[in-house]
Amino acid sequence: MDYARDFNDIDVQTGEGRLSCKVHRAQGRRVIFLHGLGGTTKVWFRLVEHLPPTLEVWLVDMLWHGKSDYPEGTDYSIGHQSNALAGLIASEGISSPYVFGHSYGGWAAAQYASSHSVAGLILEAPAGLEEYKDVEPVKRRLENAFVGMENEKVIDRIIDAYLKSEHHLTAEVLARISAPTLAIWGDHDGMVDIRYSEKVINNVAGSRLEVIAGAGHNPHYTNPKDVAALLLDFIKA
Repeated sequence: MDYARDFNDIDVQTGEGRLSCKVHRAQGRRVIFLHGLGGTTKVWFRLVEHLPPTLEVWLVDMLWHGKSDYPEGTDYSIGHQSNALAGLIASEGISSPYVFGHSYGGWAAAQYASSHSVAGLILEAPAGLEEYKDVEPVKRRLENAFVGMENEKVIDRIIDAYLKSEHHLTAEVLARISAPTLAIWGDHDGMVDIRYSEKVINNVAGSRLEVIAGAGHNPHYTNPKDVAALLLDFIKA
């Protein structure tokens, strides 16, 4: 698939705001992709090159990102992202989707899957794990990563909400995920260390971990062929 040629732009109105999406429609399995903090649908352009055209792919600009709405007066909590995803799926009649979330998007995907049915869940170095928020350098690391971005103030508010959140991925939340779950981590992840993968694997029944050697926090970009192969094998299984 080609990001520029094979996707159509659509807007979907949800109860949380409008989501801007790029969609490749097909008769095969449906996969919804949620990017990380500060990202847009563009982060997937290298990965989709390795996906077959028979797959229906939804690339979503999350709330407060890209071309989607930036609703004011909210607490910027992850629940808004999960609710927006629920609204997208309901509005578009997307049945039995696979949901692939990276980092911040992984947090939203896991929150959604903890209370909704999905065909499968793919978590690439998900943020939101309860233990991760207690590491003081995390705030500085996150803030430094987004200095100078166009929506830096929004990102700062999301980071503050992240650290204060009452909706982290606790053992109880993860245990409510009943869908088959694949966790993907780079063994050189400097943002969400691979040691946090144990929290996912130990609490999501039947989940499994795939480690990509030499990869950092964005394997979908640095190792797109490897990530695509893992995704497609997971769907086939």
